[in-house]
Amino acid sequence: MATRGGVIMGALVLLIQHTGCVALVYGVAVQVHTIETSTDAAHLREIALGTGAEWYRRAALENPHLTDQAVFAKLATTDGNPGIRALAAHRVTDEHLLEQIADHDGDNYVRSVAVEGMSNEALLAKYATKANDVRVRLAVAETSKNEALLKSLARDPFGAARGAAVSKIHDQDFLVALIRSEPLSSVRESAMPNVTDENVLAGLVKDETDISILEPALKRITNQALLTVLAGSQTSQVRMLVAGRTTDQALIARLAQDTDWTVRSAAARHLADQTILMRLAQEDAHTHVRATAAGRLTDQPLLEKLARFDPDRDVRLKAVPHLANKKVLAALKSDDPDETIRRLAAERLIELK
Repeated sequence: MATRGGVIMGALVLLIQHTGCVALVYGVAVQVHTIETSTDAAHLREIALGTGAEWYRRAALENPHLTDQAVFAKLATTDGNPGIRALAAHRVTDEHLLEQIADHDGDNYVRSVAVEGMSNEALLAKYATKANDVRVRLAVAETSKNEALLKSLARDPFGAARGAAVSKIHDQDFLVALIRSEPLSSVRESAMPNVTDENVLAGLVKDETDISILEPALKRITNQALLTVLAGSQTSQVRMLVAGRTTDQALIARLAQDTDWTVRSAAARHLADQTILMRLAQEDAHTHVRATAAGRLTDQPLLEKLARFDPDRDVRLKAVPHLANKKVLAALKSDDPDETIRRLAAERLIELK
């Protein structure tokens, strides 16, 4: 359901666009606020059932002090405005009436709102299997708590319905089979948080390439032995993320020699071995790796060399903030041709005072 504030503000913006009259809109906003905060149920009933402007009727319908189910039933089944019918259906508590709305309303959004209000799993199952409307099936997937029903929706042709269903399924074997066969990454992403076994997670992500799935999954793997296995993945994205997750410095050092520069860069970001970092900063074939390594160095002579003479600006930018030699910094501040390097050197001099 759209929020009351969002719907009404949208209407007011449209009113300004069409009339150009801010004073008129202000008057409408004041009236809407008065209706929103009213405690007079009889007056709210009159507004909701009346023929006034839609935003006044919406405000009345969403006011919690209007509780008359007869009003909601009448509007949900007879009003000519589907937006009003949907708001009224959202307030209906009679599941038999909700079933009638879901069966007969001509607007798919109104039907989906009716389904969202149901708690009877038998009714929800009816719309999961018979509804031709994807929006209604999505509403079932978002509302049901029945795992058997959710499993059937996990095979729905509509990806959003599958995603909503799998996000609430906890059968580990079912989830594993689904993740391995599901073509949509968004659905796999919805299922992954419900996989609880680290060994199963590791098996699922070993050859995964979608970073939106890999990152949250690898964050839940803490077993260092499993991370070591994953470091041998054929997928560079997996190796890159392992470099940031493992605490094993020997494994990070190994990944710092990877054939893929993104893996080497990730390893350099977490590497403690200054000898390897010195080599990467000076010899790596990729600027990003060299810059990352330079930003982790503590060796002052090498930092000075990189800051003053390295041909790659990114490497120099990473080296300057770690310099301790004020004479070198002063020279960079006054003589370097790069404005950003001069500014960084000036800032570093201030830090060292």
